[in-house]
Amino acid sequence: MIEREIKNKKLPNGLTFWYREPSSDLAVYAENGYYRFCTPTTHDTVMDIGANIGDMPLKWGLLAKEIHSYEPMPDTYELLQRNVEELPNCFVYEAAVGHENGEIQIWANLNKNHTHATASTIPKRSRTSINVNKLDFATEIKRINPTIIKMDIEGGEREILDNLDFAILENCHTLLIEFHPSTWKDGMDWIGATIDRLHLEMGNSENIGSVTFFKKLTGSVWKFTR
Repeated sequence: MIEREIKNKKLPNGLTFWYREPSSDLAVYAENGYYRFCTPTTHDTVMDIGANIGDMPLKWGLLAKEIHSYEPMPDTYELLQRNVEELPNCFVYEAAVGHENGEIQIWANLNKNHTHATASTIPKRSRTSINVNKLDFATEIKRINPTIIKMDIEGGEREILDNLDFAILENCHTLLIEFHPSTWKDGMDWIGATIDRLHLEMGNSENIGSVTFFKKLTGSVWKFTR
């Protein structure tokens, strides 16, 4: 593995941002598709699935009532913890989120701090399969009662969305989901059908931007609201 230095800098909102160098942490923080078209209020509880280093708490932590962030990678989770130290309304969990409690396998690129669901068709070269703790999505919804949900879990969203009972989301007014067509062999068909279903259930859907990571177009961010 590449040896990396832990650095920090002050953000314009006064919070401290901790990150690894070299790594993809700065690119993750710069990715802003989730945030440009959605602003929480002090009435909102946010469920941040796939928190990575904590870019959402750093951007929204001073605005929302609560943020609950989930990140399964141990070293990334340590940085997530550091990045919410100044935010008493932010709660972090070293776990993935899926259908039912237990464990889940993910493919991790340990040098670039990036993961994918093992069921995906993403090339496995330079990746290591690891087992991580998994919390049940429905149980967590009932526990924290979020009004905004963000999913950026590199293929893991399929396990959640294919088993989703929309009745548990009655108090959720906004879903922010990052889709990557190359994640599945039937990626475009599945994503199209899922977007149609989410639009029907939520009432409104909007493609709020492309996902470009290290100058490569990898997917899109969708916003569903009611």
